[in-house]
Amino acid sequence: MYVGTASGLYRGTPGGAFERASLATGELRDDWVTALAVRGAEVLVGTYSGGITKLTFTPRPRATHLGGGYVNPGGLTIDGTQLLASTMEGLFARPLDDDRATGQLVPRAATGRDVTGAARVGGALWVASRRGIAIGR
Repeated sequence: MYVGTASGLYRGTPGGAFERASLATGELRDDWVTALAVRGAEVLVGTYSGGITKLTFTPRPRATHLGGGYVNPGGLTIDGTQLLASTMEGLFARPLDDDRATGQLVPRAATGRDVTGAARVGGALWVASRRGIAIGR
């Protein structure tokens, strides 16, 4: 179980205890966790001002900072082979399997700049912003 808080990410362990990944422990660039996306043994952590960090627990947390901006609450979506990040600066897409890649702004993905969420429904990508919803491919 993963719990994102204003003081970092907590991971439940089989013994019932929790371990913390945070700015203080060195894994995150910001403690205010706004979004989580889980992919196998990886958890992608979006933060308010520290971008996105990929964590793997083997058994201790190992962090890879992926960059990015201000990730909105619930603003990480795994869409096939890419990660979508809903940020205050727009919708960004990056390949899941290339930690060196940078997120690319998806042009005209939303009706407003501050993207609050994205979801794939069938073949359509629904993107919400503070100005409405756009439907694209």
